[in-house]
Amino acid sequence: MDRENEYKIERTLKDPLARAQEADALEHVSAYIDDDFVAINGFDAYDNYCDWCLISYRGKSDTVVVPNIIGRIKEGAFENNEIIRKVVIPDSVNTIESNAFANCPNLQEVSIPDSITKISSGMFHNCEMLESIVLPDSITEIGYGAFQMDYAFKNSGYVPIVTNIEIKSSGLKSIIIPDSVTKIEDYAFSRSSLKSINIPDSVTELGEGVFSDCKNLTEVIFPQSLTEIPDNFFHASGLERISIPEGIVKIGFGAFQFSDIKEVILPESLKKIEMEVFFLCVHLERINIPDSVVTIGYSAFSFCDELPMDVQERILEINPNAI
Repeated sequence: MDRENEYKIERTLKDPLARAQEADALEHVSAYIDDDFVAINGFDAYDNYCDWCLISYRGKSDTVVVPNIIGRIKEGAFENNEIIRKVVIPDSVNTIESNAFANCPNLQEVSIPDSITKISSGMFHNCEMLESIVLPDSITEIGYGAFQMDYAFKNSGYVPIVTNIEIKSSGLKSIIIPDSVTKIEDYAFSRSSLKSINIPDSVTELGEGVFSDCKNLTEVIFPQSLTEIPDNFFHASGLERISIPEGIVKIGFGAFQFSDIKEVILPESLKKIEMEVFFLCVHLERINIPDSVVTIGYSAFSFCDELPMDVQERILEINPNAI
């Protein structure tokens, strides 16, 4: 029996969300509808062929087993679902689109099959109960804001923005990045609750702000392949101590800006410290400036009042506007 005959096929999409998404292409779409799932098989509204794409889940169970007829989970298919706690994805699925599970406040467990090669942008954005996840060795990329959490506002009254915003103490706490991953995009883990992270040597591309606002972060192990720390990489993070490995030649704009950093060991390979790298790091009290450093950007150490005088003098020798 072929796949179409295994399931009930209807020519009309009855689910309101699916109807809204595919209204312009109903005449081109076959729809599989049962009590829980809406999927399409055919050309979508943008004339892209969709081979059994899951559009939405409308079931009431908190445990979801995606049917093995599904080949793709479409953008936002489970977004804003407040029921689901566990999702099992079969090997038949080869693509999960962006924001597929975004804003699922009770999601705790997702099994990702070896058929998936990318964690798409915003896939688990703001999933505050998803504390850990196992990535298969097939994953090569982690997309923009894949595990990013939202800000939480303390109150609605008028107060300075810095004091009115706090980071949710929720979201991802642990993850093992497999050696298959070569690229981690911007803000992938921003505002998550990660405590430690090992970036494997397979990673050759790192985006900006990957660990920004990670208030619980205590340890990061860098890949040997890394030559630069990207912009805003640890912006406003809770990281207090770090030894930057040899091979790093540049630290990008605002990399540690507003963070809780206290102690930094810089490598002899370092040549350039960009603008505002340690801006307003009020707890920074120990750092070495290697002889290899030839450029320090404007305000790179502004408001770092705990720095020893000999370190400040060394910084000012390189750039009088760095403090």
